[in-house]
Amino acid sequence: VAEGTAKPESALAYAQATDPVVKIATWIPATTEALEDIPALESMIDARLRTFLALAEDDQLLNGNGTAPNMRGILNRLALAAAVARGSDSPVDAMFKQISAIYTNSFVQPDGWVMNPANWLTVQLLKNAQGNYIGAGPWAAPQPPMLWGLPGAITPAITANTAPTSAVDRKSV
Repeated sequence: VAEGTAKPESALAYAQATDPVVKIATWIPATTEALEDIPALESMIDARLRTFLALAEDDQLLNGNGTAPNMRGILNRLALAAAVARGSDSPVDAMFKQISAIYTNSFVQPDGWVMNPANWLTVQLLKNAQGNYIGAGPWAAPQPPMLWGLPGAITPAITANTAPTSAVDRKSV
């Protein structure tokens, strides 16, 4: 800006928003014998109910429609950018294009992503022309899901082939 001239104004529009607190729960039936067997009951709670509860939570956080008693999930909120069609791109390339679209459209750098296990399998099995694994391969310790420097979450609660539309900024949700 030239000296002595007015500086251009930057503006943001804010909208008030609220989200109700919701209860996410699940249960499984247990026989009288299971209830009397404390170690078996403890194992059932730890191994099954925690997993089922985590899956129900994932589903609500991603897909909830906002109609009570459901929360409004990430995929049912105003998008930070339009979904980028995958086309013939690999899941990894499509993810980066969506991350870039979000940043370009909203000036918000996404800080995480979500992917279906079937799509993550495709990513993990990517090989170069010589047949070598692109990532760590089967002889390395499992690594936390990470693409383009961003941590990810792998869950069946998101529909397969929709991961690029799920790159979101957690601070805006």
